Amino acid sequence: MKTEELLDIANSLSNDDLCHLINMVSDRLFVFYGVHDKMQQSSNVTFACLNGACVQINTESSDQDDAFSHESLGCCEDDGEDVSKIECH
Repeated sequence: MKTEELLDIANSLSNDDLCHLINMVSDRLFVFYGVHDKMQQSSNVTFACLNGACVQINTESSDQDDAFSHESLGCCEDDGEDVSKIECH
């Protein structure tokens, strides 16, 4: 599909339609938050919903208390690996 065709589809979607679309492909998405103390911080997308006039994208980490602590990330061992060589998944 050409970029212009995708743009036409994207511009025709309501926020509710966009939520449905994101939910349909949520198993193919993750959110990268950044790097802290040489650790990538990311989380799988669980679902999208409306929050006022915006689309809210929720992640697995949003269900956790203190989502950005080392203990809650599930990979808290700092082995000194260069963060630029860490693979995305």
